[in-house]
Amino acid sequence: MQNKSLTYLWVICGIALFVIVAVVTCIVIYRHMDRKYQEAMDPIRMKHAEQITNIVLEYAVKTDSLPFESESIERPFMVLIGHSPEMENVFANDKVLARNAKFANSHVLEKELSRVLGREIKLPRDPQKVPTYAPNVYVYYIAEGQLTVAVHLYAPSDHSFEYNWRGGTFYRHTLTYGRSD
Repeated sequence: MQNKSLTYLWVICGIALFVIVAVVTCIVIYRHMDRKYQEAMDPIRMKHAEQITNIVLEYAVKTDSLPFESESIERPFMVLIGHSPEMENVFANDKVLARNAKFANSHVLEKELSRVLGREIKLPRDPQKVPTYAPNVYVYYIAEGQLTVAVHLYAPSDHSFEYNWRGGTFYRHTLTYGRSD
């Protein structure tokens, strides 16, 4: 009887050890795969920043002003470009991202760009639908005649700066143009 109890104990310990090793292995593999995914998405995010900037500059050439430039006279104006208006609203209320700016949803910017440029404009979105590291929204920010387009990266770039958000360290890749640019 004692031998049988000891055997059951060893079996239970073996199963428990197997489960622990399996869970730890899954966590390690997930983190590795997620890191690789994030690294692969960063060049896409940077390309999106260029695409958004180019569309806005095309608008500026046509109108001699930036979208929402008149709304940014008293304080900065910001458009968050996310996967949904609800997501954009959540991020707009985050003090680190909002930086005391007036705010509009991306569909307002897309509508204005489409109206002026004479074609339908659908701005690119972060390839990742659910954020795991940095915020997965893009930012169009205008203050004092200066345009900034920002995307959030996993790793630093030539045009990024480090910032802290919700306990983590992230990188904001920015493209900025002013009146003299």
